[in-house]
Amino acid sequence: MPDPGSYTVGWICALTTEYVAARSFLDEWHELESIPTNDNNHYTLGRIHKHNVVIVTLPDGEYGISSATAALKDLLRSFPNIRIGLMVGTGGGAPSRKHDIRLGDIVVSAPRDGNGGVFQYDFGKAIQGQKFKATGYLSPPPVSLRAAIAGLKTKYIEEGHGLEGAIDRILQENRRLQQEYKRPEPSTDRLYRPEVIHHSANKVNGAIGGGNDLVNSHPGDKKERKKVVASANQLMKDAALRDRLAAEKDVLCFEMEAAGLMNHFPCLVIRGICNYSDSHKNNEWQGYAAMAAAAYAKDLLYQIAPNKVEAEANIVDTLSAVEGTVNETCTNVQDAKDNVEDLRSQQRKTELNRWLSPPDPSINYHKALQQRHEATGAWFLGGDAFNEWKTRRGSFLWLHGIPGCDRLYSSCNDGRQQPTCQLLRETFLRTIEQIKEIWLVLDALDECSKEEREKLLSWMEEILANSERGNVHLLVTSRREKDIESGILKFTHTEHVVPIQSDLVTDDIRAYVRWRVREGDGLKRWRLRPEVQNEIETVLWGNANGMFRLAACQLDVLEKCFDYRQVSKALKSLPKTLDETYERILRSIPEEHKTTAIKMLQFLTYSERPLKIEEAVDIIAVDTEGDPYFDPKYRMPDHSEILCYCSSLVTTTGYSNDTNNATTGLQLAHFSVKEYLTSDHVKDDIAQSFREAEAKASMAKICLAYLLHLDINLPTKTVVKTFPFVLYCARYWITFAAVAENENETLRNLIRLFFCADRCLYRNCYNLHRPDEPWRTGVWAREETVSALYYASVGGLANTVNYLLSQGADVNAQGGYYGNALQAASYSGYDGIVKLLLAKGADVNAQGGCYGNALQAVSCSGHDGIVELLLAKGADVNAQGGFYGNALQAASDRGHDGIVELLVDKSADVNAQGGKWNLSFLSWTAGKAANSLL
Repeated sequence: MPDPGSYTVGWICALTTEYVAARSFLDEWHELESIPTNDNNHYTLGRIHKHNVVIVTLPDGEYGISSATAALKDLLRSFPNIRIGLMVGTGGGAPSRKHDIRLGDIVVSAPRDGNGGVFQYDFGKAIQGQKFKATGYLSPPPVSLRAAIAGLKTKYIEEGHGLEGAIDRILQENRRLQQEYKRPEPSTDRLYRPEVIHHSANKVNGAIGGGNDLVNSHPGDKKERKKVVASANQLMKDAALRDRLAAEKDVLCFEMEAAGLMNHFPCLVIRGICNYSDSHKNNEWQGYAAMAAAAYAKDLLYQIAPNKVEAEANIVDTLSAVEGTVNETCTNVQDAKDNVEDLRSQQRKTELNRWLSPPDPSINYHKALQQRHEATGAWFLGGDAFNEWKTRRGSFLWLHGIPGCDRLYSSCNDGRQQPTCQLLRETFLRTIEQIKEIWLVLDALDECSKEEREKLLSWMEEILANSERGNVHLLVTSRREKDIESGILKFTHTEHVVPIQSDLVTDDIRAYVRWRVREGDGLKRWRLRPEVQNEIETVLWGNANGMFRLAACQLDVLEKCFDYRQVSKALKSLPKTLDETYERILRSIPEEHKTTAIKMLQFLTYSERPLKIEEAVDIIAVDTEGDPYFDPKYRMPDHSEILCYCSSLVTTTGYSNDTNNATTGLQLAHFSVKEYLTSDHVKDDIAQSFREAEAKASMAKICLAYLLHLDINLPTKTVVKTFPFVLYCARYWITFAAVAENENETLRNLIRLFFCADRCLYRNCYNLHRPDEPWRTGVWAREETVSALYYASVGGLANTVNYLLSQGADVNAQGGYYGNALQAASYSGYDGIVKLLLAKGADVNAQGGCYGNALQAVSCSGHDGIVELLLAKGADVNAQGGFYGNALQAASDRGHDGIVELLVDKSADVNAQGGKWNLSFLSWTAGKAANSLL
């Protein structure tokens, strides 16, 4: 055996088939006497032309990037003078219109467009609907090898390649190889259409299907091609991904080992094509493809002079230098990472402070001061009840009246809750104990849902009962609703209840009307006609019936009367009630503005928060039947004119956005407007537009149409800044759609387009707002990909879930806060979706997500029916993992006694430990009992 230092060419094979082919082409064999004991490779030594060559193969049954890297380390340790490397064997082809790849062809890695000829296609970002984004390319082959490729190509052009003859000579010399290594019949070269998928049980030696399933091809002469080779740890058997990477990266071949070498061992990859990288893989062409690659590698070595090889850097020395540079770089990167982490920490602190900061009430407070009318409210502010409330310790006062009688202002009715209500209540109780005296005004209690009213009434009773210092003065205003009255009288006396009687507010309404008529800009045209002013005041005073709101709307009507005849006619026909007033306002909207006005009123009626005026402008610009759905050129140039569509029903308000920058908001002028629009009093031709399902279908369609326009490759910050309605759409579209998807076909089609598999839209939308993790914004956000089925399940879109399942969606796909679709639907209480998923084979015991499994998730959220359903389908009652450790602890912690009993009846282990405190159920319940006693 020659000195190990005399071997300069390393030839690596992944498979035994490739190893046999490589050994067959040696010009001379050398005896292997010994190798280091810690070297696990198997070597064949020999000579090709004037080069001493070491051929190494990976251990039987091992392949892929990591195995190739391990083999390389031992090779370079045992043969330290290796200067060039060859990775020779078989690979899968990527045929296209541009490249007519055939089985038996040879692909050689060649640098292209800044990459080294090999790129690792599982080392990057594969985002469905977008081009593959490789995050790094691997090193190119040495210069001597690249020069040899050019020389060999010239020889082949001039003389022909002669590879077939070389292979035939080998097979003649060793007939035992003929059956496995000879060229197969041309009829076995079958390329199937990408959409045709076969499973291994249906394949026998490649003879599968035919006819329309095949792409017509004809056998041709063997070709050598120099292009990009794609390498990864996984076997490429996906025709769709193959075609996409072929188109985007000009890939001709897929294999599994080269990426493990190219960063450490700059070499040339030579692959004989033995399949088409799809589900129709078979081994029939593997032996011949290995022979073809080995024959090409031998021809290539004949093109390289020995002195050119010696001129290449010793790879061991090169790697040592690289290692030093890498270590230095790692140190610099760590320093930079520490600095970035410091900045990120400071940003988190800023974000946290902003998140915990309350909305700035001064915006609406100053607006209210501007609208304040002198001498109004004197009957209340000078009364005994109010004075006692101001001065008596631990006082309470309830001020109630008829709809539209109030003129109080709302400071933060925007629905942007931050911490939970329970946490806020607890924090407030602790806070009032630290303050000398506190006055709390809770306006419009009746505008809460009955469920929230009950919670607030309980909270008020708790404040007054538990405030030992008596430092709280609580004033509540509302209509006289039965549940509110009975709740308040549980903890106070009737002397602390003040009705707003019509006769008491008459003087306030007179003062307000007089100011609008004589000092307001809307009616200033009559300042030289005092008799007209007197007539207006007299009629409105008599018609108000104790309602500020009615007087205000009637004044709005009179402001649009430009001569006395119009004023006189309007005064004689003024509506007597708010309902009549609102009906007349709607009727008076010009036909050309009606669609826009209804669109805006739908959002303001059913939206969970007021709209920013920029959002409202974009809502108006959306056309769900247009092409495109949205174009910025259709935005209103003057945003303030948006009130002109229905000015008496809508008003502007101060709005503090997510960065605490003040902007203008848009909301209904009064709660009675919402009551009217959602009542049975609206006339039939308009009423349909304000029924909940119809309105929310319209809102969902507008949101989706807007989002569909944004299927563009822009940075998130740019999208949010350029399209101000996008965050609203991302947050609320699914809430609206869940109400209406079953009743509106157009909406269903838009939803399906939104979830279309070849678009990235729903993933981008999910990362703008996560319905399963709504708190993840700003620095708390992280990019994550979830399945369409998971997203739809989180939002309760049963129709869409059924559709996605019918299209082959993976029912057990992992991802998201809840881990999978079943856990998400279970936690949210969507029993219809749970049944659909289980019927399609969802794994009832699948692990993952915050709660570990679906049973623990639903035990936490408290949906008894779904607990029973999951148990009936085989859910493991004692499954461990997740936040609480098991379902029993989850149900106990959240106070769901019925579920606790159900789980115990199903043999839940009360002694099982786990969860965030690593306690058993019995220990946990004992601790809770002790705390309650304390």
